Amino acid sequence: HISRISTCTQSHTGVNHVTNSGPHLGHLRRHARNCEGGVKHRYGRGNFQLKPTVFQLLEDEGINVPKELRPYPFRATYDIECMLKPDPDIEDTEKISYSTKHALGSISICSNVPGFKTPKCFVLSEEGKQKNLVKEALDYLM
Repeated sequence: HISRISTCTQSHTGVNHVTNSGPHLGHLRRHARNCEGGVKHRYGRGNFQLKPTVFQLLEDEGINVPKELRPYPFRATYDIECMLKPDPDIEDTEKISYSTKHALGSISICSNVPGFKTPKCFVLSEEGKQKNLVKEALDYLM
């Protein structure tokens, strides 16, 4: 459990010199619209900036890597969801008692490949058909 929630959260005090603009976010927003001090957003390690790629760093040093030698520009990402199913047949160990096992439930896929940019979700149609679900998702990727 979390004993000091304030260490894990940020308050809405985005205006530097204001310590108490009111108890609600709306009060702060109203104050920020009229405040001449402005709003300064702070991040843990400074303001967010995109880091240059290794190829941009090489180009800064005068080294040009041809596009065809760079990593393939297309990619697919996936998310596999499992469910916990009761299973009385799992053997316990000396220190751990098992009551459930992970069972494949769905596979979601999205990519930046033209024609395949819409996310697709494959859901287990029937118990025991996990291999079919994996084959269907892999066939889609190929």
